[in-house]
Amino acid sequence: MISEISAKHLTSAGWYEGRKINITENVRYLEELGYSVFDSAKKFMEEYGELDITDKYIGHNEKIFSEHHTTCLKDLFYNNKKFDLDVLVGEMTIPVLLECDEVYIYISESGKFYRDAGLLYENSDELWDSLYTENGVFILTWSKIMAGEKRVKRKRYVKKYVIGEK
Repeated sequence: MISEISAKHLTSAGWYEGRKINITENVRYLEELGYSVFDSAKKFMEEYGELDITDKYIGHNEKIFSEHHTTCLKDLFYNNKKFDLDVLVGEMTIPVLLECDEVYIYISESGKFYRDAGLLYENSDELWDSLYTENGVFILTWSKIMAGEKRVKRKRYVKKYVIGEK
C-alpha cells in the first residue's frame, strides 16, 4: 500500500483507491508498436495509466519549482518507436512512466521497474513512495545485477511539496 503522501500526489492527478480504467486502446496501441502486453503491465495501466502528474515544490530561495511525470502512453511514445530492455532484464518490458520528462521507467513481467541504467523499484508502491517519501533505494546497475549484488535502501532528501495547487 502506498504512503499517504504518495496517495495525495496521485489523487491530485486523478488517481483514486481501487482505480481500474479501461485500457483497451492502450493495449491495442502497444501491440501495434510490437509489444506483447503482459499481466503486470495491464494491472499497472489499469490503476495508474493516463495520469499526468505535475508536482510543485519549494526550492532554493523559497521559489516554486515543478516537475512532470506521465503515464500517458501517447506522451511516452511521442515518436511511435518501440523501446525495450528485454535483453538486459531477461524478461519482457514495457515503458509505463516518463519521470521528470526525461527518464523512461519500464515494468517487467515480474512487476519490477527498471530504467536504462538498471533496477529501480521492486513494485509500484515502492515506485511512488520513492518519489515522494524519504524511503528511497539506490539504483542497482546492470553490472551490480550481474555480480549478484543486492539493492541498498537509503533515506533521501524529501522536497517540500505544494500539493493541491495548480
